[in-house]
Amino acid sequence: MKKQLLTSFLMLLVLLFAATNINAQYCTSGATSTADDEITKVRLIGAFGTQINNLTTCYTTTPQYVDFTVTLPSVTLVPGNTYTIEVELSQCSGFFYTNSCNIWIDYNRNQTFDAAELVGNLVATNPFPSTHTLNFTVPTTASLGITRMRLVQVEGGTATSILPCGAYTWGETEDYGVNVSNGSAGGPILPPIANFFPSQATTSTVATDTVWINSPYDLVATST
Repeated sequence: MKKQLLTSFLMLLVLLFAATNINAQYCTSGATSTADDEITKVRLIGAFGTQINNLTTCYTTTPQYVDFTVTLPSVTLVPGNTYTIEVELSQCSGFFYTNSCNIWIDYNRNQTFDAAELVGNLVATNPFPSTHTLNFTVPTTASLGITRMRLVQVEGGTATSILPCGAYTWGETEDYGVNVSNGSAGGPILPPIANFFPSQATTSTVATDTVWINSPYDLVATST
C-alpha cells in the first residue's frame, strides 16, 4: 500500500512538473545554412563521475541547432569549482572560414543567457578541425538544480557579436544539460523533480524507494 501511494505521488509530481514547464522555454538559436562551420566535439568532465563527451558530424538540416539536453545526461558542476571544457571547431565545406564560438551557462536558471553568464569565447584556427580548451569556475552564487549550457558558433563572429539567441547564416548552436549541485550531503545527484533511488553507501543511509524532490537531497518520503 505504501509503495502504491508513493508511486501515485511520484506520477503527480511528474505531471505537475511537465505542466509548469511547458512555457518555460529557452530562446531559439541556429544557423540557416548547412554549409561551412560546425561544432564537432564537446567534452566536459564534471563532478561525481558525470561528463559530456560528444562527437558529432556535419548536419544536413536547418536550423543548425541540436538540443542534447533530451538525448544526453546532464553534467554535474559544483559552485566554486573549476572545470575545463574542450571544443572542436570544424568546417563542412572543405574550406576554412574565420569563426568563433561563445559558451554560456544559465547559472541563475531563469531560462535566459545573461551577459554575465558568458563562460568564454573560442576562436577557430586553420588547419581545421581545431581543438580548444577553456577553464572556467562556477560562481558560488549559482542556483542549484538542472540548467542549460549553450554553445553558439558563428562564421565571422566575435565574443561581442555572437548572441545566445536568434538566427545567423553559417555555424551551429548546441545545448547541453547541466546539474548545479553543492554535493554537501553526498549520495545521489538527481534532477529537480522526483525519482526512486536504491540504497547505497553514502554519508547517510538511503532506503530503497526513497523519493527525492528539488534534488540534491530534499527527502520527501521513504517506503521499505
